Amino acid sequence: MELREVQTKETEKHSQTMQLQKVLQTYNLSLNGVINIIRFLDRKPYLLAVLLEAHEQISKIFGDVPVRLTVALDPEEGWETLSVIIKVKLPVTDALTLLDRFETEWFAKLENIGTELNFDVEII
Repeated sequence: MELREVQTKETEKHSQTMQLQKVLQTYNLSLNGVINIIRFLDRKPYLLAVLLEAHEQISKIFGDVPVRLTVALDPEEGWETLSVIIKVKLPVTDALTLLDRFETEWFAKLENIGTELNFDVEII
């Protein structure tokens, strides 16, 4: 491996580490959930930038609301997904309308995300 390739890989890893730190600071996480989230994002580092942008988009549509990350997995079925839970103090219909707007205006335009990431609202 050439020096340039090593430097490039180190730069990419450093960038991913910085993005991961920012994600961990931006979202509400439970202590036991942090390990699962780090493992998930370590396997799917391309989601780091998506999560950072998602938080900005959530703030634009929902305002300053708490947002939590959780990893849902089913080892028997062989799938796992990262859920972004937007906590709101709104009537259910208003919350779902905003979620639909978020998905239409931003999330639906993303490519190659599939079922690895999903968004939902929680009424608090």
